[in-house]
Amino acid sequence: MKIDLIITKNETKEHLKIELPSSWDQIKFKDYVSLLGCTDTIKIVALFTGLDEELIRKAQINNLSGVTICLNFLNKPPEYTLPSHILGYPIAKNLDTKSIAQYSDLQDILKEFKSEDSAFNYSLFPLIVATYAVVSDYDYAKAELIKDAFLEAPCTEVLAVANFTLVKFNALRNGIDPTFPQADTIQTRWRQALRDWLQTLDSSIRFYLWKRSLPLSERNFLNGL
Repeated sequence: MKIDLIITKNETKEHLKIELPSSWDQIKFKDYVSLLGCTDTIKIVALFTGLDEELIRKAQINNLSGVTICLNFLNKPPEYTLPSHILGYPIAKNLDTKSIAQYSDLQDILKEFKSEDSAFNYSLFPLIVATYAVVSDYDYAKAELIKDAFLEAPCTEVLAVANFTLVKFNALRNGIDPTFPQADTIQTRWRQALRDWLQTLDSSIRFYLWKRSLPLSERNFLNGL
């Protein structure tokens, strides 16, 4: 959505038309992290427009109600599905790992997670994605070289890969096979349904515990308060 702004710089008025996002998939991952816990509309608009907060605070906005409606999606948690590509890098179906080294490195990254430090945990998400993105001649050093690129990727795609990885590795740790055969039989359909239910339950529990670890202001933001 485009908004009309009239800002004043050095006593000179400028008329600007600026595009605002209207859904989570239009938000870069780095901006998603910056938005966590932020409920100040001025800060949010400044983040999306790249303008100074003070300029936004003094700006004339012709369609302010439209801006509020446009940003209403921020009151709901993002929804996502596992992508096949991120920024042109292929992402393995079902997040399969191609080597023991890749699998081991992902395990080591997840071991760094801290239950009381969500900001630190989010900082590891681009590295998780980068580890999958190195598809040939896997090397951890290659993943480290490209991880910052995923700060610019759509947040829904980065969140999908990282959170699905958390669910998958947690399932493996608890002895649940996340790669049941896909033959269309009653037994395998039942197994698939059970797997989906377990993943949903695990994701819900993890999201609940993660949300409980956040400051009250951030929990209110996620709850749309």
